[in-house]
Amino acid sequence: MKIDRIEITTLAVPRKGIGGRTMFVEPISAKPQAMDIVLAKVHTDEGITGLGEIPPIPPETRETADEIFAFMKTYLGPKLIGEDPFNVDRIWEMMNKQTYCGVCTKGIIDIALYDLRGKALKTPVYNLLGGLYKERFPITLTIGWGRPEEMAQRAKAMKDAGYTTLRLKIGQPLETDLAVLKAVRDQVGWDFGLRGDANQAWTVPKAIKNIKAMEKYDLEFVEQPVAWHDLKGMAEVAKAVDVPITAHESMYTLQDVDNLIKLGGMDVIGVKAYRPGGGLTGTMKVLGLAEIMNIPCYLHSAAEAGICTAASAHIVASQYRHLDYTTEMTGLSGCVSELVTNPVKIQGGFAEVPKGPGLGVELDEEAVKKFTRETAVIK
Repeated sequence: MKIDRIEITTLAVPRKGIGGRTMFVEPISAKPQAMDIVLAKVHTDEGITGLGEIPPIPPETRETADEIFAFMKTYLGPKLIGEDPFNVDRIWEMMNKQTYCGVCTKGIIDIALYDLRGKALKTPVYNLLGGLYKERFPITLTIGWGRPEEMAQRAKAMKDAGYTTLRLKIGQPLETDLAVLKAVRDQVGWDFGLRGDANQAWTVPKAIKNIKAMEKYDLEFVEQPVAWHDLKGMAEVAKAVDVPITAHESMYTLQDVDNLIKLGGMDVIGVKAYRPGGGLTGTMKVLGLAEIMNIPCYLHSAAEAGICTAASAHIVASQYRHLDYTTEMTGLSGCVSELVTNPVKIQGGFAEVPKGPGLGVELDEEAVKKFTRETAVIK
């Protein structure tokens, strides 16, 4: 079996809201905007096609949709033609020679190749990752900035719907953040998990001061309190507060993971289906390292459109025992319109891994056609 054609497509996919607004850090009055999605179809000479998807959100992904498209079309894609999709190490060696970083660019191919190999072997991707450990698992949603009473109401609605954990956007003035946390705790009680996502909001001294003030609200962890490039600052904060610290924007490559661990810059590791490192291959390396280093993990997500969400579900289904915190799968919230006809099933705050060959999802070609910005075919 050989790769004989790659299609790379950029799409502008409508972003949906929850309760009339998006889940992300935007003013209450903001209207949902289109989300950039990159889609890859990797075809073989045996008629089997693998699907990959990346939701680039600059600057946190360090790659835009247009950059992924251009790099794939000009540099990476042509190198893949003629390769056996089962030669994982050979393909990764070649991709790494093309770009030291390019995590999303390499990741979209890696996801597509897992889907392709699963289809070729007529087995779900979770069987390629270690087997099925848990087919149904609890998930976490995110609540964006808002007024304390509004955020508390939305948190209560999520709890009533069956969710047991929420991630809250923090980083507003301290008095506002504290008012939000109090209002949410008053609504959901103390048997409910809360996480804070600061999105690089603070300097090191302010992060330490603010997180210490929040400790009484029993946060599971705080995500990215300081600037993405300030790894030493992340370590200073982590050592000064009792709430565990996790990285997001700071952690992109596998080398970032290594540096953060060496510096003591994170107590919890959040992985995605496409980073750090690139695709499921990179994610599995990070989870293996975390097990060796005894660092707790969780699966983090973004506003995917169905394919990447399915890839995330397969990671959780096979690696559930290595994930110490409830899975975050924003894509499952209906935040972005789906590009698949059979999206991952959710009910009562739980998600279920697809059971079909590969990732177990089928592309909605009409939706792809409707939202497409640009397509290139590499032969």
